[in-house]
This record gives sequence, C-alpha cells and structure tokens, in this order.
Amino acid sequence: MKISKVIIQPLTGKSGGRLLAFASLIVEQRYAINGLRIVRSSSGELDVLYPAMHAPNRHSSRTGRLYAFVPMNADAHRHIRDAVISSYAAHEQNHTH
Repeated sequence: MKISKVIIQPLTGKSGGRLLAFASLIVEQRYAINGLRIVRSSSGELDVLYPAMHAPNRHSSRTGRLYAFVPMNADAHRHIRDAVISSYAAHEQNHTH
C-alpha cells in the first residue's frame, strides 16, 4: 500500500486534551481514508486511532464501536501510524517556527 499523501487538520486552541488533530490519507491516488485521529496517550506517546461509529449490539442493550477502517495486521498499522505521526510532526514544526 502506497500512501500518496497525508492531510493533517489540527484542532484549534490548546485544550490540553488527548485529541490533537485529525488526518486523512490518500492511498495510491485512488482512495481516501478520512477521520483518523491523532492522540497523545497517557504516557505521552502519539498514536493514531481509526474512524469508528457507535452501533447497536444485537446481543445486548449496549452499543459498541464499529470501525470503518481497520488495518489487518501490525505491520499495516505501523506503516499508517508512522506516515501520519511523521506528517503531524512536520506540520507542527512548520507552524511553530
């Protein structure tokens, strides 16, 4: 999978929350994956969360998460995470100087 472009949409303001920005990926100039979230974990590391929606669970009264996009293995997740985090870091560096 060739990631052609990463688009970073930082949140405005400094709320101090975990969510830092949203990202979109353009894959092989054919597909767009929108709604990735860039978050800071409790340990301070950056991570990427995938787009999800709440969906009813047929087996209980609770709702659960239904992910719109999920990498199929750790290598695919690492490939996406590295591209998004690298683009976020470059964006932050360009906008803080």
